[in-house]
Amino acid sequence: MRSLIGLFLVAALAAFVVIWFADRPGAVLVDWLGWQVQTSVAAGVLALVLATFVLVSLWRFAMWLWLTPERTLRAREAQRRRRGLRAAAEGLVAAAAGDAAEARRLAQKAERHLDEPLLLRLLKAQTAEAAGDKEAMQNAYAAMLGFPETRLLGHRGLMLMARRKGDNEAALAHAREAYSLAKTARWAWQAMFDAQMMAGNWAEARDLLTQAEKRKLVDEDSAERRRAALLTAEAHATLRDNPGKAISMSQDALKIDAKFVPASALAVRLLSQGRKLSKAQQILDLAWKKGPHPALALVARDLKPDETPKARAKRLEGLANLNPLDRESRILLAEAASLKGDAQAARAALAPLLEPEPTARICHLMSRIAYAAHEPEEARAWLIKAGQAEPEADWSDLDPHGDEFAYTRDDWVRLIRSYGETGTLKHPRAGKSSGAREPLVGGQIAEDEISPPPRPDDPGPDYYADGLQDQPEELRY
Repeated sequence: MRSLIGLFLVAALAAFVVIWFADRPGAVLVDWLGWQVQTSVAAGVLALVLATFVLVSLWRFAMWLWLTPERTLRAREAQRRRRGLRAAAEGLVAAAAGDAAEARRLAQKAERHLDEPLLLRLLKAQTAEAAGDKEAMQNAYAAMLGFPETRLLGHRGLMLMARRKGDNEAALAHAREAYSLAKTARWAWQAMFDAQMMAGNWAEARDLLTQAEKRKLVDEDSAERRRAALLTAEAHATLRDNPGKAISMSQDALKIDAKFVPASALAVRLLSQGRKLSKAQQILDLAWKKGPHPALALVARDLKPDETPKARAKRLEGLANLNPLDRESRILLAEAASLKGDAQAARAALAPLLEPEPTARICHLMSRIAYAAHEPEEARAWLIKAGQAEPEADWSDLDPHGDEFAYTRDDWVRLIRSYGETGTLKHPRAGKSSGAREPLVGGQIAEDEISPPPRPDDPGPDYYADGLQDQPEELRY
């Protein structure tokens, strides 16, 4: 449509010009070097236009001939650059795929055809990494430090190399340099955050977390979970020197994340030691309502160490009934029934947990119930089955003496990482020491296993005293 309008306008303008000259007749006389040419104005104008067109065309043709060598050179340079860029791209793909030989060949080709220092430095580093050439990697990343455009990448590469060599100080130094260059570099922040945690500098880690949250390096929910965990870790570190501060910090952690079980367990433990049993029970009840957990069951059991088994059973039943359908509540009800010597009620509480296959923890509990009910053969059968069942962390390995959770610094680091990233509370020693027994070979059991099985949650002496008064000495536990 636009083309038709344009053509129409040109035709109209041409017609206007022709009519204009036709209405204004005249003559043009040219006298030059003895030559005289006389014509109409319209013909003269037309001749002038044609002459101008010829002269311009000749000029452009001459310039085209003049610039042909330069144009040919530019075309060759563009073709060479295209080849270099393609070789660099294919080299990066080969390096990412781990094909070191192909990556090296393409890197050499790219270097011959391409004059792009940034891209070539990156390609060299990636090629060296694919080949496992540590010296070349070191040189490539170190060379990047001399250029502002690649300095951040250089620090990152050198940090990763230092970490692989176990040189944590050098890795941290590169992370700090990178963080000073770019506050939004999440990897640099993460390295510094991890370093502070591994050093047990919980307050400094919280400061870094606040900075990351402001710069949107960590989402709000993850930041809150990490902050609650860091506060609890710091409270645990100060509980011996300043129990009051530890209680305050653990309660602050619960204000941030009421579902963080280690904070609840620590607060309950410290409050009970300070004889603030009502406040401790209140925190325990609230935590159990939000999410029952083996660690909470441990502190619930030890809340009043001087109470009778029957009183403890009643208290545990009340706690379990706050969230009766939860798996941990059923286990707690079984514990309470065992304390009262009611093996039938204990088995009924655990019945839904026996399908499709019970875990080692449930098998051990069933074995204990059978021993308390004077049924050693059934207890032995459950003990054998426990050795072949899937292990389950009950967190008792973090509570060996029943007076505090024995988290190590590494435990806290693993716990903060997993909980902060996923929001799921994983046992910090999962796969290492979660209280599970090794499977038995061929279904056999050693002679020393005939004695009553060790309780994963270690209830302590006389926990089942009421149910064991008539037991033979060798079957008491």
